[in-house]
Amino acid sequence: MDRTFAKLLSVALIALTAASCHSAEKRKKNAEAERTRAEAELTRAQAQQVRGEAIPAKYVEVKVAPTPPPPPAPETPPPAPGSTYVWVPGYQTYNDGSWTWVPGQWSMPPQPAMRWVPAHWERQGNGWMWVDGQWR
Repeated sequence: MDRTFAKLLSVALIALTAASCHSAEKRKKNAEAERTRAEAELTRAQAQQVRGEAIPAKYVEVKVAPTPPPPPAPETPPPAPGSTYVWVPGYQTYNDGSWTWVPGQWSMPPQPAMRWVPAHWERQGNGWMWVDGQWR
C-alpha cells in the first residue's frame, strides 16, 4: 500500500511540475506576443506621424465611480532605463466597488517632442469619470 501511494504521489508531482512549466511558458509567450503587438502599434503610429496621417483614436473604456478617488499613493520612480524615457505616474482605478492603486512606469514617447498628459478622474454629475492619459 505504501509503495502504491509513493508511486501515485510521484506521478502526481511529475504531472504538477509539467503543468506548472507549461503554464509559465504560456505566460511568457503571451507576454512576448503583447510586447510584439505594442511595438508594432508604436511603429505604425510613428510611420503615420512621419507621413502626416491622422492617428486613429484608441478605444477607451469609460469608467465611472460614485465616490471621489483617494489621493495618489506616494511614488519614488526607480532610475530611468534611458535618457529618453518619461515617468508616467500611477493612478487610482475603480473596479467592482473598490479603489486600487496602479503604480507608475517609465515609458518612451512616440515622438521625441511629445509630452505625457496624465490620466485623471473628473467630477461628472453625481460621480467621477475617468479621463485616460495620452501623449501630446
